[in-house]
Amino acid sequence: MGDHVFTHESGIHVDGLLKDRRTYQSLDPLLLGRSHHFVIGKHSGLSAITASLADLHLPATPDELRAILARVREHAIFEREGSNLTCDVPISFATAALGGSVEVPTLEGGVVLKIPPETQSGRVFRVREKGVVPVRGGPMPRNSGSRDFVF
Repeated sequence: MGDHVFTHESGIHVDGLLKDRRTYQSLDPLLLGRSHHFVIGKHSGLSAITASLADLHLPATPDELRAILARVREHAIFEREGSNLTCDVPISFATAALGGSVEVPTLEGGVVLKIPPETQSGRVFRVREKGVVPVRGGPMPRNSGSRDFVF
Protein backbone atom coordinates (compact mmCIF):
# COMPACT_ATOMS: atom_id res chain seq x y z
CA MET A 1 0.00 0.00 0.00
CA GLY A 2 1.40 3.41 -0.99
CA ASP A 3 2.70 5.94 1.52
CA HIS A 4 0.07 8.50 0.56
CA VAL A 5 -3.01 6.29 0.49
CA PHE A 6 -4.54 8.17 3.44
CA THR A 7 -3.46 11.63 2.27
CA HIS A 8 -6.24 13.97 1.18
CA GLU A 9 -6.42 17.43 -0.45
CA SER A 10 -9.78 17.90 -2.18
CA GLY A 11 -12.00 20.33 -0.30
CA ILE A 12 -15.21 18.30 -0.42
CA HIS A 13 -13.32 15.08 0.37
CA VAL A 14 -11.58 16.58 3.43
CA ASP A 15 -14.83 18.15 4.63
CA GLY A 16 -16.56 14.77 4.40
CA LEU A 17 -13.75 13.01 6.27
CA LEU A 18 -13.81 15.59 9.05
CA LYS A 19 -17.57 15.17 9.49
CA ASP A 20 -17.59 11.36 9.29
CA ARG A 21 -14.45 9.38 8.40
CA ARG A 22 -16.57 6.55 6.95
CA THR A 23 -17.84 8.94 4.25
CA TYR A 24 -14.87 8.36 1.94
CA GLN A 25 -12.93 5.49 3.52
CA SER A 26 -14.31 2.27 4.89
CA LEU A 27 -10.84 1.09 5.95
CA ASP A 28 -9.63 2.66 9.18
CA PRO A 29 -5.97 3.68 8.70
CA LEU A 30 -5.29 2.82 12.36
CA LEU A 31 -5.75 -0.86 11.45
CA LEU A 32 -2.59 -0.49 9.36
CA GLY A 33 -0.70 1.70 11.82
CA ARG A 34 -1.37 4.78 9.70
CA SER A 35 -3.40 7.97 10.01
CA HIS A 36 -5.16 10.47 7.77
CA HIS A 37 -3.10 13.42 6.53
CA PHE A 38 -4.45 16.54 4.89
CA VAL A 39 -2.40 18.32 2.25
CA ILE A 40 -3.03 22.01 1.74
CA GLY A 41 -3.09 22.94 -1.94
CA LYS A 42 -5.08 24.36 -4.81
CA HIS A 43 -7.97 21.94 -4.24
CA SER A 44 -8.23 22.62 -0.49
CA GLY A 45 -11.22 24.21 1.17
CA LEU A 46 -11.88 26.02 4.42
CA SER A 47 -12.34 22.75 6.33
CA ALA A 48 -8.76 21.66 5.61
CA ILE A 49 -7.37 25.06 6.57
CA THR A 50 -9.41 25.07 9.80
CA ALA A 51 -8.35 21.51 10.71
CA SER A 52 -4.68 22.19 9.95
CA LEU A 53 -4.64 25.32 12.09
CA ALA A 54 -6.50 23.51 14.89
CA ASP A 55 -3.83 20.75 14.84
CA LEU A 56 -1.26 23.49 15.41
CA HIS A 57 -3.43 25.10 18.14
CA LEU A 58 -3.66 28.30 16.08
CA PRO A 59 -6.97 30.14 16.26
CA ALA A 60 -8.29 32.02 13.23
CA THR A 61 -11.39 34.05 12.49
CA PRO A 62 -13.53 33.20 9.45
CA ASP A 63 -12.04 36.22 7.63
CA GLU A 64 -8.50 35.03 8.43
CA LEU A 65 -9.35 31.52 7.22
CA ARG A 66 -10.60 32.88 3.89
CA ALA A 67 -7.48 35.04 3.54
CA ILE A 68 -5.22 32.04 4.23
CA LEU A 69 -7.11 29.91 1.69
CA ALA A 70 -6.81 32.68 -0.91
CA ARG A 71 -3.06 32.87 -0.26
CA VAL A 72 -2.71 29.09 -0.60
CA ARG A 73 -4.54 29.10 -3.91
CA GLU A 74 -2.46 32.05 -5.11
CA HIS A 75 0.68 29.95 -4.65
CA ALA A 76 -0.87 26.72 -5.94
CA ILE A 77 0.52 27.35 -9.42
CA PHE A 78 3.77 25.62 -8.46
CA GLU A 79 4.62 21.94 -8.79
CA ARG A 80 7.42 20.33 -6.80
CA GLU A 81 10.05 18.07 -8.36
CA GLY A 82 12.55 17.19 -5.63
CA SER A 83 13.88 20.51 -4.34
CA ASN A 84 12.95 22.27 -7.59
CA LEU A 85 9.68 24.08 -8.15
CA THR A 86 8.17 24.26 -11.62
CA CYS A 87 5.64 26.64 -13.10
CA ASP A 88 4.28 27.28 -16.59
CA VAL A 89 4.55 30.93 -17.53
CA PRO A 90 2.91 32.02 -20.79
CA ILE A 91 4.65 34.72 -22.82
CA SER A 92 3.43 36.69 -25.80
CA PHE A 93 4.39 35.75 -29.34
CA ALA A 94 6.21 39.08 -29.69
CA THR A 95 8.34 38.40 -26.61
CA ALA A 96 9.16 34.89 -27.82
CA ALA A 97 10.08 36.12 -31.30
CA LEU A 98 11.87 39.38 -30.48
CA GLY A 99 13.05 38.75 -26.94
CA GLY A 100 12.30 40.80 -23.88
CA SER A 101 11.64 40.23 -20.21
CA VAL A 102 8.81 38.75 -18.21
CA GLU A 103 8.09 38.76 -14.49
CA VAL A 104 7.83 35.22 -13.13
CA PRO A 105 6.49 34.20 -9.71
CA THR A 106 8.56 32.64 -6.93
CA LEU A 107 7.66 31.92 -3.32
CA GLU A 108 9.55 35.08 -2.38
CA GLY A 109 7.84 37.32 -4.94
CA GLY A 110 8.32 37.99 -8.63
CA VAL A 111 11.65 38.07 -10.43
CA VAL A 112 12.35 39.39 -13.91
CA LEU A 113 13.50 36.75 -16.38
CA LYS A 114 15.21 37.75 -19.64
CA ILE A 115 13.77 35.99 -22.69
CA PRO A 116 16.18 35.76 -25.63
CA PRO A 117 14.98 36.37 -29.22
CA GLU A 118 13.66 33.36 -31.15
CA THR A 119 12.65 31.43 -28.00
CA GLN A 120 10.87 28.22 -28.98
CA SER A 121 7.73 26.87 -27.30
CA GLY A 122 8.54 24.56 -24.40
CA ARG A 123 11.91 26.14 -23.64
CA VAL A 124 12.93 25.65 -20.01
CA PHE A 125 14.35 28.53 -17.97
CA ARG A 126 15.80 28.29 -14.47
CA VAL A 127 16.01 30.75 -11.61
CA ARG A 128 18.71 29.41 -9.29
CA GLU A 129 18.32 29.08 -5.52
CA LYS A 130 14.60 29.93 -5.43
CA GLY A 131 13.24 26.40 -4.91
CA VAL A 132 12.58 24.73 -1.57
CA VAL A 133 14.84 23.50 1.19
CA PRO A 134 14.38 20.07 2.79
CA VAL A 135 11.42 20.04 5.19
CA ARG A 136 13.49 18.60 8.01
CA GLY A 137 16.47 20.88 7.37
CA GLY A 138 19.96 19.56 6.83
CA PRO A 139 21.84 19.06 3.58
CA MET A 140 20.13 18.63 0.23
CA PRO A 141 19.45 14.96 -0.55
CA ARG A 142 21.28 13.52 -3.57
CA ASN A 143 19.55 13.83 -6.93
CA SER A 144 16.90 16.13 -5.45
CA GLY A 145 17.59 19.15 -7.62
CA SER A 146 19.27 22.40 -6.82
CA ARG A 147 16.45 24.51 -5.34
CA ASP A 148 15.63 25.96 -8.76
CA PHE A 149 12.46 27.37 -10.20
CA VAL A 150 11.91 25.88 -13.64
CA PHE A 151 9.69 27.73 -16.14
